[in-house]
This record gives sequence, structure tokens and C-alpha cells, in this order.
Amino acid sequence: MKKILLIVAGTMLLTGCNERSQVTTIPSKNLFTIAEMISEGKENITSECNKREFALNCEFLTPDLTNQGRWHHTKLVLYKGREAEMVIDGKAFNLANADTSASAEQEATIFSMNNVDGGRGVIKIVRSDEGKLLSFNVYNYDNKKFAASSIKLK
Repeated sequence: MKKILLIVAGTMLLTGCNERSQVTTIPSKNLFTIAEMISEGKENITSECNKREFALNCEFLTPDLTNQGRWHHTKLVLYKGREAEMVIDGKAFNLANADTSASAEQEATIFSMNNVDGGRGVIKIVRSDEGKLLSFNVYNYDNKKFAASSIKLK
């Protein structure tokens, strides 16, 4: 019986790790997923990113920078090229502008986002010899930063 279980487990492991897999996960250091933290009321600063063939999907759970005790759930989707989506606490931000600049040391792409409530967001990707860094800042209608985070990408 043990041999059968080992064979089944080995087969599942091998078939799940082929070169055709298109998803790379940047693991969170937390024991709970973001969805579990929100549903359990056990918020903690965390981020999760999944790289797919045409997009990078990231989720962040961050404390409010203006209201202690409040948390924000941010979803970012970055498409190859010059497209981005941002949703914070269920409110969509639309792409207003995308700009790329480069120097000998690094390349930076900045996405400027706006929402219907007068808020704005900035998503920045910096590529250098040290790797890629994704960061974002979000401001409310009166230009106060209320959410921010960053993650080093593989």
C-alpha cells in the first residue's frame, strides 16, 4: 500500500512540474492567503504575485497610512507593454498615463492611475542589475497618501 501511495505521489509531483507551466508564484512569507486574512479578520502586511504568460497579477494587503486600524486590499495587473489595472478595496483606478525612462543603471516604467472619486495612484516598476522592484502609492482626493507597498520580483 505504501509503495502505491509513493508511486502516485511521485507521478503527481512529476506531472505538475513540467516545462510547459506558465505560472510562477512569488511566495508570501505568511501562513494565510490574503483572502483568508480578510475573511478571518487577521490582517497583516503581505503581498502575493503570480506571473502569467501575458500579465503579472499582484495582490497587497496594507495598513491605511491615515487611519490606524483600517486595511486596504489592492490588486494590480500589469500587462506586457504599457497597460495596467489597479483596484483598491473594490474601487477601480483607470490608466491615465504610462511613461518609461532608462539610464545606464536602470529602466523605470511609471503608470499614473485615476479613479472617479478624485483619487490617484502611481505604479512603478524598476528594472536593474539587482532585479525588478514593483511599488505603488495611492492618494485620496485631497492628495494624502493612504496606501503604499513594494515587492521585489523574481
